[in-house]
Amino acid sequence: MALGPLDYDTQSIVFSLADTPTLLALSRTSKSHAAQARPLILRDVSLSRDPAQVVNFQRFVAANGLGHHIRKLFIRRGAFHPNPPICAPRYTYDDADPSEPEVVARAVAEVLAEAHHLRVLCIDKFAQDLLTMEPRLGKVLTSCMYLTDLTLWDVVIDSLKSLNGLRGLRQLTLVIACRSMVDLIIWPNYLHVSKNSSVATLILNSSSTLESLTLRGFHLESFLNDPTISFPKVQNLSYLDCTATLKDQERAFPAVRSVHFDPTPFPKTTVLSAFSPFWLDLESIHAYASFMRIFHNVRTLRRLGLRDHLHPGPEWPDAQLLLNQLGSNNHLVSLSLQISDPASIVLQAILKETPKLVFLEVTLRSYEPAHVAIVREMLVNPVPPSPLASASSIKYLSIALAPSVTSWISFGPDNPSPATRDVFVHNWMKALPHLRYMDISLENDVNFWDRRVWHSSSIQDSLQLLSQADGDSIRSWYDSEWWRCRS
Repeated sequence: MALGPLDYDTQSIVFSLADTPTLLALSRTSKSHAAQARPLILRDVSLSRDPAQVVNFQRFVAANGLGHHIRKLFIRRGAFHPNPPICAPRYTYDDADPSEPEVVARAVAEVLAEAHHLRVLCIDKFAQDLLTMEPRLGKVLTSCMYLTDLTLWDVVIDSLKSLNGLRGLRQLTLVIACRSMVDLIIWPNYLHVSKNSSVATLILNSSSTLESLTLRGFHLESFLNDPTISFPKVQNLSYLDCTATLKDQERAFPAVRSVHFDPTPFPKTTVLSAFSPFWLDLESIHAYASFMRIFHNVRTLRRLGLRDHLHPGPEWPDAQLLLNQLGSNNHLVSLSLQISDPASIVLQAILKETPKLVFLEVTLRSYEPAHVAIVREMLVNPVPPSPLASASSIKYLSIALAPSVTSWISFGPDNPSPATRDVFVHNWMKALPHLRYMDISLENDVNFWDRRVWHSSSIQDSLQLLSQADGDSIRSWYDSEWWRCRS
């Protein structure tokens, strides 16, 4: 049906549900549609191409008075100079080179000054440099009355004083700026959060409203030792390198339901020997398999993530202990496994003991040539004894492979016949009759979360494509890059 005959209220609903590319297409169909789409196009803005894009966007917003339409603003790393100098010379705005870091910082501040209804802000890179170069930025953000979701990458513990006026945040993500190992050697307390630090002040100002908290690279031991500190509404908690005891975490986060936890690589890991009922009601736990023995009662788990950290040896008996605690009547519906041995009996045991499993993500990071044939057989022929054949209830399947094991993609020197492809698809549909979505990705060796993905929402098309593909043709599908961080 054409949009023309629809009444204004119906059109408003349609436009409000459309994404940015659809809105841009609709705005070209008529003047009335352009008028309706124009304010909605700026709801979700991502600046990522280059510094000139930020400056041009600021000029466009200022010239048309559209800043109040912005609800979400994402400033990616490409929008800023790769290595911005902290002390950049000052320029007049009209005569400035758009590639100068300070000009970009000023443009960002002016955009935010117009975004009175901003709700979500993410500065993906160089947040520290932006705050240093543009003193107005902190005051501008403090004046954003509706800001509830803030993400800042590359910040320093004592660099957020300008944001101490921010209150009422519901989601907060802070990632430490550790530019070199010198930061850790010369300043031993560089990463430790004290109650008097600007980071602590920013967090505590929203302690009564925070629902999701992500802190990466900060040591919270001295911060959480204070018995007066509590976050009663935090349900999603994600942190790295946290040395606080479980007792302090239980008191500070009484309502937590989802935890993404990587134990600190520093020597103080003995705190994990403690146990507390804090863990009993958790719905989601992501942790190293070697630390799973601390969870004495996990029958209420609904989402679980495990990884063996590239060492398939003594860690997995702990996962077996976890299985014994789960029992056959567990409630797991989502499972994320990162393993280096595809023949692991634990994988088979877990899938056998999770009859309600709906989402399964398996990352195979094997670097052993002997594992290649096992991986290929597991994926190409998902029938017993393949462990994937045990997960008949799965609807969403995601498989990530290290580049060193991608040779399974090739079926041989010649392309498979249509009959071979049909058998391949039939085997998958027979093994997983409820499967609705499949995602095959190749893992980047440099950054675990950086994957280039090819996928299809149609399982039939996806499997047929997979059965025909070799390594070279798969690389032609490298047109999208996803960052995945699951809580």
